[in-house]
Amino acid sequence: MKKVRDGLRKSTWILGAVSLALFVAVPTRATGVDNGDDLAEACRDYRQGPSTPEALTCAAYIQGFLGGALATDSVVEASVRALYENRSDFMKRAVSSRAPGPTGQLHSNVHAHYCLPANESLGSVIDGFNAFAAGGDMPGSVHAHDYLYGALMQLYPCKG
Repeated sequence: MKKVRDGLRKSTWILGAVSLALFVAVPTRATGVDNGDDLAEACRDYRQGPSTPEALTCAAYIQGFLGGALATDSVVEASVRALYENRSDFMKRAVSSRAPGPTGQLHSNVHAHYCLPANESLGSVIDGFNAFAAGGDMPGSVHAHDYLYGALMQLYPCKG
């Protein structure tokens, strides 16, 4: 009986220690991102401490936004291509001769309105975002995804 009681005490002590460790490890304030100001605040100190809860929130938000766009680009391109290919020959000629950009080419990033270089680092994107936020070109009260989208369109315009 003594072994059971000692084992129970030890288990209780370990459970208490683990619970305390988890409680201490959890940030004391929420790091949610609702609007542009929230995102700008989370990203502000990314270069000084990229492993802080705020910096991790910033990086995760931006990576998620870009990853989501990348994941859907091929679907958008396929949809646009299917629409284009189902048109009559007259409509194809009309679109290809009047559409902006290289004749006859359809690229998914044409519809995104920003063109992020393939070799651009996350740190560079966040630095650009911070410069955009500091410039005050868009009210920080707009939703975070609209704010980030506005920044990306301004920072990475598509050429030609």
